[in-house]
Amino acid sequence: MTHTLLTCEKAAPLALRLTFSDRRSVVIDFEPILAGKGLGPLRVEAEFERAVVTADGSALVWPNGARFAVAVLYHWDEHLTDLKAAARRGLKQELKDEWAAVRYAEEVLAECGPFVSISEAAHYGRLSLTTLATAIKDGRFPALPTATGMLVRLTAVDKRVGLHDRPGRPRREERKAANERR
Repeated sequence: MTHTLLTCEKAAPLALRLTFSDRRSVVIDFEPILAGKGLGPLRVEAEFERAVVTADGSALVWPNGARFAVAVLYHWDEHLTDLKAAARRGLKQELKDEWAAVRYAEEVLAECGPFVSISEAAHYGRLSLTTLATAIKDGRFPALPTATGMLVRLTAVDKRVGLHDRPGRPRREERKAANERR
């Protein structure tokens, strides 16, 4: 017999009371499986509470795309061990991916020279954060996306503020010293 989901209502911070077409009502605690990119955001109560039953009652869905079919929800206890294992595997894979991205970024940084965060570069180059971010988007400053955020090549900022002999706007102190020598 195929069941449909009639209602879902909050039973606890990360648990829902579900009512099925055969009038069976169960409370499911989702906390043990809320991990990874797909389900991890649902650990935030405000996001978790946005669960809705599909129009045809075939699934429980969230706006971020997380979805549980009625067959899984109806037989939750039978599937819980597999769902927990899948959550652990997904979390481990995400951590591996993140570390791979960090290692790659470190290799790139070692090859390319010194990079700093956007906020450090803006402070160092006496630029507003908005101006620097716009310059990065326009391609005027070389930047590197990493797992922890965007980094800017320090030599580009140096050139911009005149710390190198190459063309660039000289720093105020350097202009003052040059004027005094004249």
